[in-house]
Amino acid sequence: MGRTRHILAVTLVATAFWGVITLSKALADRIVSCLKQIDDGRARERIFATSQEEIRLISDNELVSMIFAMRDGARGDDDKEAILKILEALDCEERIRIVNRIGVAELLDNADGSDWDRLIPADKLWQS
Repeated sequence: MGRTRHILAVTLVATAFWGVITLSKALADRIVSCLKQIDDGRARERIFATSQEEIRLISDNELVSMIFAMRDGARGDDDKEAILKILEALDCEERIRIVNRIGVAELLDNADGSDWDRLIPADKLWQS
């Protein structure tokens, strides 16, 4: 009987230890995932503090991540202004790359006519 209790105790301790290790790894993975994500507030602050020249130096991947972060959840005017600032800073080719990665419908979802006018001034449409 004593040997059975000893084996049972060792098994329970080993199982509990394995559970702690598994839980710790899952928690660590979750923390790392959260830290890697760009939240909308940080993305907005960074864009508002960045000049157009500096925006052009940010990689496409990072710009797309920031735009997606600002598009997630509640979208305020600050989010829209920051996204427009990014797109206005880019030349036509860069703008097309970013828009293609995000999706036209996704960007136009919350846009109005004045936003469109900011991105594509009418006088530039007719230049050859």
